[in-house]
This record gives sequence, C-alpha cells and structure tokens, in this order.
Amino acid sequence: MSLASKITFLTPLLLALLLTSGCGKTGDNRHQAPDSSAPGMGELMAGDIAGFDTVSPGKALSFPADHGPHNNFRQEWWYLTANLTTTSGESLGLQWTQFRVALKPEPESEPESESEHGTALPGDNPPGIDDDWHSRQLWFAHAAVTRKHSHVATEQWSRGHSDLAGAGGSPFSVYLANWRWQSQTEALFPASLNVAADGKALGYRLTLSSQSPLQLQGDRGYSTKSFDAGLASYYYSAPFIDIEGDVLLDGKWQPVSGQGWLDREWSSAFLGLAQQGWDWFALRLDDGSALMLFQLREQNAKSFTHANRMWPDGRSQTLEVVSMTPIDSHQGYPVSWQLSLKGSSADNAEPSEQLNLRVEALNPDARMQLSTQYWEGPVRVSHSDSGSHMGEGYMELTGY
Repeated sequence: MSLASKITFLTPLLLALLLTSGCGKTGDNRHQAPDSSAPGMGELMAGDIAGFDTVSPGKALSFPADHGPHNNFRQEWWYLTANLTTTSGESLGLQWTQFRVALKPEPESEPESESEHGTALPGDNPPGIDDDWHSRQLWFAHAAVTRKHSHVATEQWSRGHSDLAGAGGSPFSVYLANWRWQSQTEALFPASLNVAADGKALGYRLTLSSQSPLQLQGDRGYSTKSFDAGLASYYYSAPFIDIEGDVLLDGKWQPVSGQGWLDREWSSAFLGLAQQGWDWFALRLDDGSALMLFQLREQNAKSFTHANRMWPDGRSQTLEVVSMTPIDSHQGYPVSWQLSLKGSSADNAEPSEQLNLRVEALNPDARMQLSTQYWEGPVRVSHSDSGSHMGEGYMELTGY
C-alpha cells in the first residue's frame, strides 16, 4: 500500500520549482536522525479536497483501466517491494514507487487531451499536446536498495507531460525520466522494471511475472482508513510476483532472483489530521500465504488496524489484529515487532488459526533520507518462543 508514505510532504516552494524543472536527490543515513518535532503524516497530507473526486463504497474496480492514473483524485501511487537473493546467497531488498499528485482539480471543460484513465504516452497524443507545458499533475518516484549493512535511496520529480513522466498506454507503462515499468500488454504482467544507476550507487533491471489474480483490499477494493469510514482509498495488490534480473551492487551488476509485491492505491483524502503515522507490513509466510497488515496511529486514541491474508489462487481473509508490539528500535523507529492475529481459514471450514509473528529488519538503518524522512526496508519473519510461521517481506514506518 505504502499508504502514501511519501506523498504530500513537499513545500509550496519545492512544488513551484518542480513545475519548471525535473530534479533528483540521493539520501544516505550516515549522520542524520529523525526530526522529532516534525508534523504528523495526517497534517502533512491535509489539504483542500474541494473539486476532487471522492472514494465511495460499492464502486467496482475495472481492469486494465484502473492500472492507469486517476487524474481527478489528489494522490496515487504504483509501489513495488521485493525480497531478492544474489547468486552468492546474499539477501537484499529493493523498492520502487512512482507517485502522482494533483495540484488542483482538472477543469471540467478541459479538452480530451488525455485518455479516460490516464496521461497519453508519446505517439498517442492529439495534435499540439506536446506544445502544452502547463500541467496540474506532479509526478515523482522513489527507489532504494537495502542490504544488511547498507541502504541507498534516491528520488526524481517531474511535471506531468508525456515526454517526462506519466502512466497508461497500450502496452501499459509507468515512467519518469529513465525509470520505467514497461508491460508487454495492457495488463500489469509480464513486465520489466528499469531504474538507471545514480552514479554508481543504485540501479536495477528486472523482469516481473505473476500467475496469481489481483487482490482487492478492504471491501472489494474500498479500503477504509478510520473507524467511522470517513477516510478511504481504492486499493489493490499483486502479492505474488516472480522476479529475476540484475542489481547494481558495489559498482557491479549482480544477478538476483526472488519475490515481489505491487500495491496500487488512490484517493483524495487518506488520513485525518490527528493521525500521526502508520506501520505497514507486506509479508510472505512459509505456508505460501501473504499477509498485508497496517495500523494508523493517533495520539491519545486507539490505532486503526486492518489485516488481510491472501493465497496465490485468489482467496483472501480479513484477520483480527490482536496486538502489534514493538520490541526493539533504532534511530527512533521500531524495527522489531511481535505481531498477533487471529481468524478462521479462508473457506471458513477449519478452526480459528492464531498467527504469532516475530518481524525483524534485515538492516535496522533503512531510513529514507529524501524529501521526507520515513523508514522502509526488508524484514524477516522468524520463529520466536511462540512463533507460528517464518517468512520475509517489507515494512514501512512513518510519523516517528
């Protein structure tokens, strides 16, 4: 989901700069610590939603159309995480996310210069569209590679223009400058993902495939983010992706293989002002199932939680979150957790099952030192004294 970890946190001055140029930034973690005085994510993501589309229950998602952008919602993203292994046996994680932010609603009388669900790609444009550099859409992307003893992250930004950044088309593509997800058809898979090396610090070129159905999160894709259901998003996932390719490590391209997870989400109002941040987990367990779990933290109030267990054949089941207990922290972020969940089997034919999971970061210092600070990196699920499963996955922590 990413729940928007990295979304409306850019200052107005930076937004103005991004409308006139593309830029990028690479972050490292050597002498920086989280800013404890920073506002919560609910405050950072607040804004006037008048004129934007809203999320409503009961709306059926439509594919392949909903793989593309939804320009009259304020925010959305395409978010891939992967747990990979080199041929020498080293474990690592990588992340790629591309975001779209609408600076203001699209005018009702705007000419049909875009497809119904997204930005036109080069070659698809009506006459004259490439001469129009005015855009209400801001695009930016994050990429990172995390190893046991290193973490490198970088980002790029662009205005919305078919020559610079966008999504959609046939075959489907999501791109910003020289970073590109390229499908072979209108579907998400099979596809390639190429992130160009930043100097000699970061880069990967991957092939992605999946034989499993897409998973609709929440109520058939309607994912609530508060107890009163006043905040919500449209949200779906591809938790079972096979990945092969190469990652740039120590200045050399190294073959890798493993599993990935893609999340798609869009909304005009994700969080409330009082919601400080979130803890999000995407875990693949040793019994072949996958678990998506998040909690939205609110000061002096109970956290809003949600968990969904999924199987490669398309089955899924909402679980009750019994407890989420931080065990250890690093640089102010809880990087080790004990998670307890319960629920019956997906077909309700078996007794209730309890999940007790010990989750630990591969690298405790996986802070993303970019336009905003947050933590994101690969994790391992290990047997504790009462552990029920082993596995691996990704974790994202914001608002600390």
